[in-house]
Amino acid sequence: MLLPGGLWHNRQRKRDFCFKPVTGALEFAIAEIAGQGFAMPEAVTKILQLALAQLGGEAVTEERVAELCIADRQFLMRQLQLHLGDSETWYSQTCRRCKASFDFELDLQALPVAEGDENYPFVEVELDKLQLRLRLPNGHDQAILADKTEVEIPAVLLKLCLLAQGREFDVDAFVANLSEAEVASIEQAMEQASPGIVTDIQVSCSNCSHVNPVYLDPYRLLNRGYGDLLAEIHRLARAYHWTEQQILALPAQRRAAYLAMIDADRGMSH
Repeated sequence: MLLPGGLWHNRQRKRDFCFKPVTGALEFAIAEIAGQGFAMPEAVTKILQLALAQLGGEAVTEERVAELCIADRQFLMRQLQLHLGDSETWYSQTCRRCKASFDFELDLQALPVAEGDENYPFVEVELDKLQLRLRLPNGHDQAILADKTEVEIPAVLLKLCLLAQGREFDVDAFVANLSEAEVASIEQAMEQASPGIVTDIQVSCSNCSHVNPVYLDPYRLLNRGYGDLLAEIHRLARAYHWTEQQILALPAQRRAAYLAMIDADRGMSH
């Protein structure tokens, strides 16, 4: 599979990646990380480092995962959600107008993905006859911004992403003297150059036809928890007297097959 952006190393853009096979051990470890209270950027880095088998044709390290642009990290978290079997297609929403709950169908896998252009991961902006060169924000930047206020974020992010323009270029002074319009112009150029996934959609209420905005959280996996995993471990341990470690080592499909046989023995098969 290919990342919409990719890693930029040695003047090369490396986009390929693959996940490890799904086992209970992988699911359990992801749930453990999500529940340990890490800040979101750190939790995402740890989960992706754990779940990826390779990244850009090389071994996966925390540093390499943190170097991914934000759009790639969002893309990978959504792909991992699907890889783990969370392929739900029906969602519930409360209408903003009539306050009634309604269901809508959505296939996350079918949503479009915008890829980085030929200049990725760099962005060039002309500002008052000065040609600026920036890079797109990455996981390192996310971690730094995690404890910043909304007012602080634009200036801090620009300082992080603005590349040296010359020997006497003072980044701090330059950013401090930018007008709001100039900051907005730079942000717009970076947003247009960035790859991205769909996070906002419009859905009509089935009761009153009002069009509702719906946010599709790219980090939804962080709220997954253990799901049914603990109950499945309990059922398999009772039926086969296997240890937790043995059960977690099973591929997810084989675990499901054993659970289906347990249900069949109890007369619960469909």
